[in-house]
Amino acid sequence: MRTLPAATALAVLFSSAALALGGTGVAAADSSGPLDVKDPYDTVVDSVHQRLFISDPGSHQIVVTDYAGRIVGRLTGLPQVSDLELVPDSGTLYAAVEGADEIVAFDTAQLTRTAAYPTGTHTEPSSLALAGGRLWFAYGDQWESGLGAVDLTAGTPTVTLDLGADHDYASPPLLYADPDNPGTLVALDAGISSGPVLVYDVSSGTPVIRVSADKGGFPKDAALTPDGQNLVVAGPGNKALTEYRLSDLEQVRTYPVPDTPQGVSIAPDGTVAATTWDFDDTGDTYVFTGGPDQPASVRNLQPGTVWNRHGAVWSPAGDSCSC
Repeated sequence: MRTLPAATALAVLFSSAALALGGTGVAAADSSGPLDVKDPYDTVVDSVHQRLFISDPGSHQIVVTDYAGRIVGRLTGLPQVSDLELVPDSGTLYAAVEGADEIVAFDTAQLTRTAAYPTGTHTEPSSLALAGGRLWFAYGDQWESGLGAVDLTAGTPTVTLDLGADHDYASPPLLYADPDNPGTLVALDAGISSGPVLVYDVSSGTPVIRVSADKGGFPKDAALTPDGQNLVVAGPGNKALTEYRLSDLEQVRTYPVPDTPQGVSIAPDGTVAATTWDFDDTGDTYVFTGGPDQPASVRNLQPGTVWNRHGAVWSPAGDSCSC
């Protein structure tokens, strides 16, 4: 994967293809090569060590590549590993390991396991987010789901469950947080048709719901804007990304796409990348460099539909994006 300017190009992870925009605004790959990833679930970009971490629950591992797509390591023995969370300084990677009922920490420089936090039998931790000195995690299944946290500020980190502040989750929530706004945690209850969105104040360590609203069910993904004040949601069912203010969860704007959006990621400069179900194989990734009122530049990165659940991930520096 070649690093290219955020405003004009994407770097494609699973085909290891470097992209450049032509005069038509459609990107094309200049090289490709397969990666040994059976079931890609989540991807994070470590710009400090110039690496990508790809969770592969089908093979019970995290695959580590360099920016050229070469595999430089594997973190193995992780049954049904799913969501990944990288600390702001890139020193530690956290992984939700559903099949082992634990969250595992890794040293990103040495690619070694440094800690494990059991979350309880049959909890199956999934989505992760760092906020307020705690690692928040979703857990459970259907109506037995909830919100938990690992207190990383304690001398011996402790795990606490049932922190949903009286919200009865219908599914493990999708969690989002901004390092620059450590007292805020956003949760999407994506497994019910009403689609509740909850904004928590977690500054005290005990979540308090600031605002919540039903926004329509089954969203696929979301991302916070660079200022941490708004949330952009992919789905459900409509042909657009929808942006909401966190202060009152009122709609701000939409980003139109031709098919149901599956993933969204926002670069530090505000550039929005959306991936869709590309049923007609005409373009699966849409990059809004000039805001929602300007036509998106279109990438046709994969034949058929995009299979990576999170779709696209920008590097922390905003200089590349992986799909």
